[in-house]
Amino acid sequence: MSSLFAPPGPGQTMEYGPAVIRPSWIVVVLLVVLGAGCRRKQDQGDVFPGKPVVQLCKKDWSHERCCAFLQQCLSTICSDSPRAAPGIASVGNWCPGLSDKDVRCHVFHCYVSISPTGGIKDHDSHCRHAAHQLPGGACPSLVYQ
Repeated sequence: MSSLFAPPGPGQTMEYGPAVIRPSWIVVVLLVVLGAGCRRKQDQGDVFPGKPVVQLCKKDWSHERCCAFLQQCLSTICSDSPRAAPGIASVGNWCPGLSDKDVRCHVFHCYVSISPTGGIKDHDSHCRHAAHQLPGGACPSLVYQ
């Protein structure tokens, strides 16, 4: 029996008795769950107007933070795009050389690739733009504002 569990009570054996979780572990689990929820909120970007699924780098984020946000998006949302794979694997090499505007546009393409209002129809193409594997791919002016 693991040390996570309290010893068996009177009349119970370690092998067959019900396990009792120690109250201190409940507190630890709650803190981890609640803390993770707070962290996820901090990791979210700004929402693109009219497309709640599309996130952008926050205006006050550094270039490095925005590149990390792009890398996170690419590795989760675009990992199913084989033609974006080379860019996903090397984002740490090419993203630092982009302008701030270009990084914001790449992030937009990553998230718009799952947008039910159009982007999802061309998921692979948006992922290729996001992963720096397809030139072009202009972004709406709201991405930069």
